[in-house]
Parts: sequence; C-alpha cells; structure tokens
Amino acid sequence: MKTKLGFTKKFLLIFFRLLAMTIPIWGVILLVLLGLVWIFARIEGISFMTSLYFGAITALTIGYGDITPITNAGKVIAVIMGLMGVLNTGIIVAIALQAVRVTYEEVIEQARERLDQLKKKQ
Repeated sequence: MKTKLGFTKKFLLIFFRLLAMTIPIWGVILLVLLGLVWIFARIEGISFMTSLYFGAITALTIGYGDITPITNAGKVIAVIMGLMGVLNTGIIVAIALQAVRVTYEEVIEQARERLDQLKKKQ
C-alpha cells in the first residue's frame, strides 16, 4: 500500500524533485546572467553590485526604472536579461504544471484502487 499523502504534500515533493533535476540548467543560466551583469557594468561604467541589482530586477521582470542603460550595447544586454527572466519563469511554470499532472494522476490511481477494494468487499 502506498503512503497516504495529501495532494499538496505530494505536489511539493514532485515539484521539488523535478526542480532538482533542472539544477544544471539553472547553473548555466546563472553563469550567463553573471557574465551579462559583469559586461553590463563595464559597458555602462557602473559598479558590479549596481549592475547585479539591475540584472536581478530586469531578469525578474520587475523593472523599477531607477537604473537604465545608456549605451546601445547596454540596452541589448538588458533585453537579453529580460528574456532570460521570462525563460526562467517559463521553466518554473512548466515544472509546476508537470507536478500537478503527475500528482493528479497518482491521486486518481489511488482513488481507483480504493474503490476497487471497496467493491471487492461487497
């Protein structure tokens, strides 16, 4: 008999298991973003920490507007950072949807098994 877990706990277990499988992808994305942050700092003539802040705000698609790129190269890098942020969001949403699908299938299978057991008892 399988362990009885609630839908939420099952979902979280599956979600984090799938998320852990994407660690290599996150590593590459992080390295690329850090490289872009470093290049952005050099091109725009700002400190690395200010550039890191700008990169985080841009990649998270928040965009306060307190720091804006001045050079054309800086603008291109900002667009790339924003697109990488959208990619990150897409990956997380895809993982969450897969986790919901797998969890739902497991819950339905357990319900069918329980229903079959009840039918056999009658």
